[in-house]
Amino acid sequence: MSLWIACKSTQSTTVVPQENVSTDDPQILFLLYNITRLGDTIQVLLEQAIYAQGVLKDAHLDNEAMSVGDWRCTVADVDGRQSISHRIDRPLSYRAEYVNDKGELETKNIERQNATITVRLPIRNWAHHVILERMTEEGIEQLHNKKL
Repeated sequence: MSLWIACKSTQSTTVVPQENVSTDDPQILFLLYNITRLGDTIQVLLEQAIYAQGVLKDAHLDNEAMSVGDWRCTVADVDGRQSISHRIDRPLSYRAEYVNDKGELETKNIERQNATITVRLPIRNWAHHVILERMTEEGIEQLHNKKL
């Protein structure tokens, strides 16, 4: 018998404003999302968005092709042109590796009902909004769109 307890924050989304920061200075946007799967429906809640001065390493950004189950967080300009994106490998799937009773390495994929993800994206003065999408069998589904 298992007991699972889930807690939800009662706080609303917090966006820390860009005070006293030049638009020419490179910035990083940290986004904290809570994801819940309810049957075939995905609920995405942006818990927190924080701006900080700094530059991300190029290796952080991932523009590889998406597979079914992968997600992508993208920064777009006012016209919707997407230029900076970060791929998130199957945030609702967990790959567990363990040694079974026979002493063999075994792998098991576990589909989760809840997940928390943090995304770091570079922000420039042209950035207008951030889009969170997932790849499904039918194509790309937009889950969240936040104006900056």
